[in-house]
Amino acid sequence: MTTPSKSIRTGYGLTKWTTSWATSYGRLVPAGISIVGDPTLVLQALARRCQDGMNGRVRQRVAARSARADEMHTAMHDRIWNDVRQRWWDQRPIATARLAAAI
Repeated sequence: MTTPSKSIRTGYGLTKWTTSWATSYGRLVPAGISIVGDPTLVLQALARRCQDGMNGRVRQRVAARSARADEMHTAMHDRIWNDVRQRWWDQRPIATARLAAAI
């Protein structure tokens, strides 16, 4: 048996007593913790607990990391759209990207 990873599995029917076609289809990756419940509600509760446990220094690091991720996302988006404009904008017949932008 493999060592469980440092991950959390959440969802319906993840106990060893209940199975479904999705869990029977393939093998589940071993997890350190399995939580049975609505994944949306479980993740919201986990997020609240994690946020409650963060001090000011951790919050600053999270904010800095989030800002950097936003910068990277914006830069990637701009780079992709510049590529689309340069390569495909004046294509004949009209490029799908240009048609979508015009609508």
